[in-house]
Amino acid sequence: MTDSTVLTNWTDGGSEEKRETDFVSTGWAHRSPIDQWRELLSPEYFNIVPDLWLQFPPPSIEAHQVLGAVYTLIMVPGVLGNVLLIWIVCSTKALRTPSHILVVNLAISDFLMMTEIPLFIYNSFCQKAAFGVWGCQLYGFIGALTGTTAIMTIAAMAGERYYSISRPLDPSRRMTRARATVIVVCIWIYSFTFSVMPLFRINQYVPEGYLSSCSFDYLTSDLKSRVYVLVFFIAAWCVPMVIICLSYFGIIFIVRKKQFIYQNQEQGINLERFNIQKHRKNEIKLSKIVFALISFWMISWTPYAMVALLGISFNQKLLTPTISMVPALFCKTASVIDPFLYGLSHPRFKAALKKKVSCLHITNKNTKRKRSFNIHSFQHASLESRESLDRQLPPINRYRGDSSETSFQNISLTIIHPQKGRPKRKYSNSFSNH
Repeated sequence: MTDSTVLTNWTDGGSEEKRETDFVSTGWAHRSPIDQWRELLSPEYFNIVPDLWLQFPPPSIEAHQVLGAVYTLIMVPGVLGNVLLIWIVCSTKALRTPSHILVVNLAISDFLMMTEIPLFIYNSFCQKAAFGVWGCQLYGFIGALTGTTAIMTIAAMAGERYYSISRPLDPSRRMTRARATVIVVCIWIYSFTFSVMPLFRINQYVPEGYLSSCSFDYLTSDLKSRVYVLVFFIAAWCVPMVIICLSYFGIIFIVRKKQFIYQNQEQGINLERFNIQKHRKNEIKLSKIVFALISFWMISWTPYAMVALLGISFNQKLLTPTISMVPALFCKTASVIDPFLYGLSHPRFKAALKKKVSCLHITNKNTKRKRSFNIHSFQHASLESRESLDRQLPPINRYRGDSSETSFQNISLTIIHPQKGRPKRKYSNSFSNH
């Protein structure tokens, strides 16, 4: 039995006992991990794999399939949630505000991130790289572009909320449609700048972990690539993190300051104390929301940033294929939660969604009623119009009229009014001329 037969059994399935027997009989289990990967990968794809991942043996088929199933479960609600958010905003005039342009931009970036998951699912279930090196470059570019866009959009949303709350009566601080459009364009240019660099050999997109996904090369010893990873870390993690923290903590400070002034006014005019307690509860609730938003952002994006830092800091012994696959899973999960956290959970979005669903339900219900009513009304209307026609036509024409012509006249004579619940007869000019 040759090694190619073993690879076929390994990728195409077969019983577990048969695979183990084939591995032992051919010496596959005793071969080095590099030789095993060399047999599994194409020469072009093998050449761009970092040396660290070649030191580990190929993961089991079950590990690939479990990860592929998890990504499938992530992709379905991610696509549906982001498409639903985009549809609600675009179809509801009240939601097409300048601030919601940022929300739509976040949904678009998250949706585009979902489009690369089918490549990963294919690689996981087939244990081979879809489209080879070109597919790896595409996967890495889409992931970097959409991920950075989502991060910077969330930071822009936090800054917009801070400016709108800090000076609500200042017209220069209000978000306009033109300003929101400029921010969105700048975010995409900012993200594209860092994402396109690896395609021009400033660093490069390479396989990582189980070699079923690709990202920028954070394991290289090249100085230029290490500087790129460090600058990308500052631009895509440190900068937005500072913006988000300053904006949300600034909102808490402004709210506390305004509530302190309001409480002093209440004490001065001897208003009831339950209003003060209510303000304190709102302040606590706001603090919890801010803490939840910052924590969610850090949980989603910090693991990947830490893996990249470990790679360029020569602490690569702490990295394993499984560890490197977990941060990417957190990033993809964030794309599922974002539309519900920043959009669909808002009361205005809930009201618009409820209205859309109720309208669709009522429309379908009325359509069914109208169809059944029209059939019933048409039968009665045809009978009434036939009787009316028999009364008005001369006796010689009652039995000599063509049946098809009579049917056409019956339809033209009858006007059905579903709202009134019964048909209304009206004689057309065509009948009067006959």
